[in-house]
Amino acid sequence: MEFAEKILELLNSPELREKMGAEGRRRMEEMLEWRHQAPKLLDAYGKVSLPLSGISINLGTRY
Repeated sequence: MEFAEKILELLNSPELREKMGAEGRRRMEEMLEWRHQAPKLLDAYGKVSLPLSGISINLGTRY
């Protein structure tokens, strides 16, 4: 019943919804900032490209 009570609390409190929304947005913007994501992306590219070095792939004929 605790979950339902918390939902009702949110439904009845515009201030709490706004505060939680602002905090959620701040956390996501901070965590997903490019300076945090770029190293992960470059690492993933490196892992994918290394095994493919020197391999020829035939993708067939396009029509």
